[in-house]
Amino acid sequence: MLKINIDGAWNERSKRGGIGVVIRNDQGVFVAGLTKTFDHIGSPLVSEALAAREGALLATQRGFQNFMLQSDSLQIVTTLNDPSINLSIIGHINEDSKALIASITRAISTYIRRQANGCAHWLARYALLSNFNCTWNGIPSDLILDPILKDVLL
Repeated sequence: MLKINIDGAWNERSKRGGIGVVIRNDQGVFVAGLTKTFDHIGSPLVSEALAAREGALLATQRGFQNFMLQSDSLQIVTTLNDPSINLSIIGHINEDSKALIASITRAISTYIRRQANGCAHWLARYALLSNFNCTWNGIPSDLILDPILKDVLL
């Protein structure tokens, strides 16, 4: 089963959000990842919701059929696992994520500690601070090797 770690970061002053997504196989080997920024973001929760949507989108675009979406935001994981329609401020983003996840053969959303989500957190912060949008497939950039190794060693 693939593990998809997601995280969002937010800057209140600029109203900008950054997200990080890291996909690894069951042995911790890097499969894919991305950083992305969004403008006009109203809260950190919106950034976290966008990270979940982008993680699920990346997985479906790659044709992955068996994965665990992991986030250090308990609120995001709870809303993704709730079958009822989400009418909150993140509802439309959350419903997009749930639709993507529902199209997968086997996908689950789980909560993890912040310490276990270090690489996705690092990527989200990096995206936010540098306005850097990038997707990696198969081989990670030198830019993200250290955060990936730190996560694997935990």
